[in-house]
Amino acid sequence: MDKINRGGHDTTMGWNTAALFVHKLPAAEVLAALPSRYATEPTGDSVQADGATASFPGDRLYTAERDQWCQVWDPNSLIAFEVDDLSTRGALANTRVLAVLFASVSSSYAFWLYDHGSLARHVFFADGAPVAESGAPLPVEGEVSLPVWGPDEDFLWAVIREVTGTDYTQDARYTVHADPGATGS
Repeated sequence: MDKINRGGHDTTMGWNTAALFVHKLPAAEVLAALPSRYATEPTGDSVQADGATASFPGDRLYTAERDQWCQVWDPNSLIAFEVDDLSTRGALANTRVLAVLFASVSSSYAFWLYDHGSLARHVFFADGAPVAESGAPLPVEGEVSLPVWGPDEDFLWAVIREVTGTDYTQDARYTVHADPGATGS
């Protein structure tokens, strides 16, 4: 499998971020469904994919809407751990939600897939081995060629492509959202 080129850097440089992919809901509705600690407003800025998927600056969210999927990228990587609550109540319980966690520094990768409020699949890998798992594996999980160290960024992007039809596109634009009270927004 080819490494994903992120702004001139391939994935061997590491990914440390998290994202939600929400089907058929606009970004405004997805952001409104998040807990108040994620309260942000658009800054008027946009960034390319390498900025939205980077691990800094933190304390921001980046959104895009493509092919009926809203993407919310969180450099603080906290949003992925909210997915259980978010996907079983409110607006997100009535659609399909995929959350992904990229933590290459700790060699941890995870995804959660919810269909209309029910967990369909979850797997969390640490150091190449599954440490938490629920639901039947997705077909793509058996189709991805894994490196000797186990699942990595390419594995997660294969899952993202399979579930959402979305791929990493460097020139895609993402809206920057920041805490309205934060300086430098």
